[in-house]
Amino acid sequence: MLDQHQQSSEGPRFVLPPFIDPYDVNVDPILRGMVNWLGMSIASEMSGRGFKGVATNLTYDAFSPSRAYQHYHGGVRILSEAASARMASPVRIEQLREVRGFDPRVATWNHPQPWTGGEWRLRDIVDYDKACAWACLRHASRYRDSWVSNFYRIHKNAVEYNEAPYAFIIPLEQDDPGTAAEMLEVLMLGGVEVKRAKEAFTHEGVTYPKGTLLIPLNQPYGRYAKTLLEAQPYPDLRVYPGGPPRRPYDITAHSLPLQMGVRVIAANTPLHMLDVEEVEQAPRAIAESSRLQLKPISDALLVDPRSNHSYRIIYQALQAGARVERTLVGTDGFPVGSFVVQAQFSLLEQLTEDCAQYAVGYQGSDPQLPTCRLLRLPRVGLYRSFVPNADEGWTRFVFDGYGIPYVTLGDAEIRQGDTLKELDCLILPSARAQVIANGLPRDLYPPEFSGGLGDLGAERIRQFVERGGTLIALDAACDWAIQNLWLPVRNVVSNLPPEKFYVPGSFLRVLFQPDHPISYGLSREVTVVFLHSPAFDLEECAINVASYPLQNPLVAGWILGAEHLQGKSALVEVPLGRGRVTLIGFRPQFRGQARGTYKILFNAILQSVLL
Repeated sequence: MLDQHQQSSEGPRFVLPPFIDPYDVNVDPILRGMVNWLGMSIASEMSGRGFKGVATNLTYDAFSPSRAYQHYHGGVRILSEAASARMASPVRIEQLREVRGFDPRVATWNHPQPWTGGEWRLRDIVDYDKACAWACLRHASRYRDSWVSNFYRIHKNAVEYNEAPYAFIIPLEQDDPGTAAEMLEVLMLGGVEVKRAKEAFTHEGVTYPKGTLLIPLNQPYGRYAKTLLEAQPYPDLRVYPGGPPRRPYDITAHSLPLQMGVRVIAANTPLHMLDVEEVEQAPRAIAESSRLQLKPISDALLVDPRSNHSYRIIYQALQAGARVERTLVGTDGFPVGSFVVQAQFSLLEQLTEDCAQYAVGYQGSDPQLPTCRLLRLPRVGLYRSFVPNADEGWTRFVFDGYGIPYVTLGDAEIRQGDTLKELDCLILPSARAQVIANGLPRDLYPPEFSGGLGDLGAERIRQFVERGGTLIALDAACDWAIQNLWLPVRNVVSNLPPEKFYVPGSFLRVLFQPDHPISYGLSREVTVVFLHSPAFDLEECAINVASYPLQNPLVAGWILGAEHLQGKSALVEVPLGRGRVTLIGFRPQFRGQARGTYKILFNAILQSVLL
């Protein structure tokens, strides 16, 4: 697959493989060589035809399966990156600039003919892309026999795989069976074969019941399953020996069980003589543990909060006018924070059908359970800057998927302040403090699109919180809240240089206070996505909801300076007037994929309306 992209204007004109290190270890070595061969062949042909500024082995790695799906399915991915014009308008470049340590003005082994500058047009991009495409096709045609025979060897290696781990076991007993099923859907969409045990079996001293799910790795796309299911380390790469870290192209871990909160066990010895059957669709068997057996309903419904989908169901109930409470103690095997729903029988019946569909635990309940707190439907505002923000988009994606109603507020609406008076909570997606404060520059954009929140927006938000509202700041936005609301909290890693502290997208262990409303439905230990995120020291009036352990918190990926996080707070609640500011020092909705931490954001929203 030839994947044609564009990059910045001032660097090389065109970039092709070989990719730089690191390569994911699960990519077949034969395929790595094929990618190198094809990329160099295209680059050589383009240079021979007079295309200047063509570079290889630069900037882009092959570590993340999200960017190289083909590498786990017997295909090669050739990524090309052309220098950009100004949309369709030409740009004039008098001086090229260094990009990540690479100087496009200098001839090197991987950049033999530098482009010397001048006008760069959309026509040039099209010409480079067309030349690349034809060179790719000519190579594939000329060396067809080599490509076909190598593809055969790659697939043969896949089905003859015979090393630890030999398989992954997915137990039936999951805190969130619906999310476990979603994880399996992702794998099966990628062609992974999932098996179901037809009888109980014992492996490595543990007995698993009939119906347990298995993913053997000696299958055509076993390498794809392995890279998505295991916890991957990331190498310690430096710009030069002993120097600053070399920035990865994307994040440094991608394990689905860690992101989604799914329990998966690696089988490090072979599974022999098991009687299994093929799973044809996303398995309902994952929902067949004893905790999820359907039970008759009565005058009220007790709903388990450990499932993400329980929140979808509760919002449905609240919007239909049901009375909803949260328990303050565990009851009947249901944890603290479980939902108690009172409504007409027809609505309760519909809710139980939804619980069954999404594998949410429920049972009939006494409507007068003691020690409960009443909920109402929260009125949620989501800040949307005119500076494009992917984290804001992912937040909307998650809310839309789970039926959480919200309104979008821009800079002007917040500065005006009227809409804030109608809200219970306001969410600031992750963005740098100066971007939130200043927005787009006033000298380049009309006043209605520039200026950010400014001092007036900060004052309006402070008034909103002091009146009883809840402000929820995500990840980098916490710095804006700390600085502009004068919170008694300090980001302890904000001024550390990369040589001392560097976490460029890794999975870290966080410990939650079990009885706090934001912790409802969570285990004490949760894996979060940390991407250049904050960590906090607190004054006495601030409340620590979750903190990093006193040991290295790394679960997967790469961390430098772990000691700077040990014992520090990851999630903080600060009273302010009659309201509160909740600082979530990571992205709980990261890329619409970190399902294991969705409940943190959901609970923070519901806490704003707990009576």
